[in-house]
Amino acid sequence: MENMGRDEELFFHFLRLGLWGEEPDEPGYDMTGLTRDDWCRIYDMGHRQAVSGIVTDGIAHCGVRPDGELWGQWIAQLIYMERMNSRIANEGSFWLESLEEAGIEAEVFKGPSVAHWYNRPMYRSYGDLDIVVHAGWERLEEVLQKWKLPYRVEHEDVVLRNRGVFVEFHRQREYLYNPVVHNRLTQLLHADKEGYELYLACLILHLRRHVLTYGIGLKQVCDVAVMLRNASLDRKKLVGILRELNMIRFSRVLFGFIDVYIKGVREFPLRPLHDRNMQLLRNIIWRDGYLLKMEREQCSENKRTVAGRVMGNGFFWLKRCSLLFGLMPDEACCFPFYMVWRRLKGSSVKSVNAAL
Repeated sequence: MENMGRDEELFFHFLRLGLWGEEPDEPGYDMTGLTRDDWCRIYDMGHRQAVSGIVTDGIAHCGVRPDGELWGQWIAQLIYMERMNSRIANEGSFWLESLEEAGIEAEVFKGPSVAHWYNRPMYRSYGDLDIVVHAGWERLEEVLQKWKLPYRVEHEDVVLRNRGVFVEFHRQREYLYNPVVHNRLTQLLHADKEGYELYLACLILHLRRHVLTYGIGLKQVCDVAVMLRNASLDRKKLVGILRELNMIRFSRVLFGFIDVYIKGVREFPLRPLHDRNMQLLRNIIWRDGYLLKMEREQCSENKRTVAGRVMGNGFFWLKRCSLLFGLMPDEACCFPFYMVWRRLKGSSVKSVNAAL
């Protein structure tokens, strides 16, 4: 992204217009001579970063459009996105009401709940419906079985598909690889279930965790930006939470990226950093996006032996942790041990099931 080309500059221009509308400090751009291929590249960037709806809305703010056929296709995609977001929001309300009737306390995390802070919530790219169970987790599987809903357990999460929507149930909003800091987070979540500050901190934790593993796209960065701008935050409280969770360094780098590329945030709780770590984060977001995970899964499938997959993944994780140590030192150190523990735990469970 260094020395961005015209397409990249226009992409971020349209993204900012979609997020914030017309801003006084938004520079003007020459859009004359844009070809169909140029427009397709810009849209593909939005699709790859899971912000195509926002980018399309940003283009609608301008007097320049792609040709009618292409624009019609994008509008059709936008309408489909609105319908899916409406379906997911309705499904979230259905689950919360149904779980409450079954004596289970829960909330929707990310998805529709963070889309609330966008100017146009229905233009945020949709995904799975994430439901966090605050009380009654031990009864969840029993309730799902009673309702005759098929599900599976993945790394302590419960996953199912209902009426065309993938639903994931979690014990808490986020987790950390550092067990000491993870316990702090658990205590904070038990004490404060409704504060915007802890909610935002969990969004940043989620983003940081995915940066460490496979990378992440701009959708989650925009989630943080819209909450920083639009939510009524106690910034002193937010900084205290970030400090307690060892997130000061990463947050300042993330704020630096938002300050340069997303803009729109008038006041940050911490001074943004614009150093080489911000450049590293920028490259991970732009180059890895949501594609690296698929590449790694394909790479693992091509390995003929279990030993080959384990060694390949192990080398990848160690290299990744070394690369990102400056951004998140404690998580980068703890992550390989966590992966070994999870592998051993999974193997022991399989052995027990085989014995039974």
